[in-house]
Order: sequence, then structure tokens, then C-alpha cells
Amino acid sequence: MANKLIECMNDPKKQVAWAQKMVYGPVNKEAAKDPTVVSEPLRPTNHLDKQIAVDDDYWAENYDKIAQRFNEWIAQ
Repeated sequence: MANKLIECMNDPKKQVAWAQKMVYGPVNKEAAKDPTVVSEPLRPTNHLDKQIAVDDDYWAENYDKIAQRFNEWIAQ
């Protein structure tokens, strides 16, 4: 039953229909190529080439120190 749900939710046609109602990008690559999905200028997945990647290793190593500095700054 769970596999049927996942299959249904990842169906390209259903993903396109969902994307036409919401600004979220589809998770199905085939659906992401649909002209009605690509034409939406506010859809974040239409701008993947311009997004800034997060350096997870940096934040894992430095989060506590940065959070402390930020909190000290805010408390002033």
C-alpha cells in the first residue's frame, strides 16, 4: 500500500498538476521539464543554477561559535 502511495505521489502528471497549484517545484525530473512548470518565474527549482550551496561541513564545525557571537551581538 505504501509503495502505491509513493508511486502515485511521484507520477509526473500529478506532479505537474500539483506544481500548477503551488509554487513548489516538482520532485519528478520529467515533471520539472513541463512547460507550465518551467514558465513560472517564482518557482525556486527554476533557478537552481543561481542558488548558493550551503557548506554543511563548515556549519557543522562552526555553528556553536557563530550562534554565540550572534546572540552576544543581538543582546547589545
